[in-house]
Amino acid sequence: MTSTSAAPASPPSAKPLPARRPRGRFFLPLQWLPPLLVLLPLASRDSTFAQMTLLPFALAAIFSFLSVLVRVVFLLFRRGDPARLLRPALTFVLFCGVFAYVEHSKQEARTVAGELAATVQAACVRDGHCPVELPLRAGVRSDTLRWLPTPTTHLQWALRYVPTDEGFEMQLLEMMDISARWRGGPKVPLVADRVEDGFEIPLGPDGEPLRDRADFD
Repeated sequence: MTSTSAAPASPPSAKPLPARRPRGRFFLPLQWLPPLLVLLPLASRDSTFAQMTLLPFALAAIFSFLSVLVRVVFLLFRRGDPARLLRPALTFVLFCGVFAYVEHSKQEARTVAGELAATVQAACVRDGHCPVELPLRAGVRSDTLRWLPTPTTHLQWALRYVPTDEGFEMQLLEMMDISARWRGGPKVPLVADRVEDGFEIPLGPDGEPLRDRADFD
């Protein structure tokens, strides 16, 4: 009586990985050209235009950041095309760069405006009355608005100067309903604060707004 031995079972074959989507003829241009739209806010020297057009791109930056995270997870499981990371990653990086550029320009504008306010205050004390106009060589937007240039950026910020009964008031228009303000005169000290939606917020020694009520004391 002969015994038949069973053949060894073959190991189960690994499940094949899904094929990557083929790249089209315009694949690479479509990866790096659309993110360049994030540079649109810097097309003008008007700081208001730059900030208003930058806001919609914030949503694109958030979506791009989440897209990068999802695609990285897929790549860990050998799924997806690494080249498809280029568009969301470049969108997020460019947005961060443009946002940092605008914020840097705003800080420079605050510094320049503060120095200009100190110059006007010194003229008020020296002459006994404040200047009728700003001693500023810049473009004129209206009777009371001037363009304030910044030292290292191409953006210009709107600066309002108005003579008052006590001296003068100067505002750096940073955003809609948000401005940095300086007030002074021949017989009053120079005071700096911020105006946000009609609320006056005093500034601390470092020039930053004191938002907590406890800090006001």
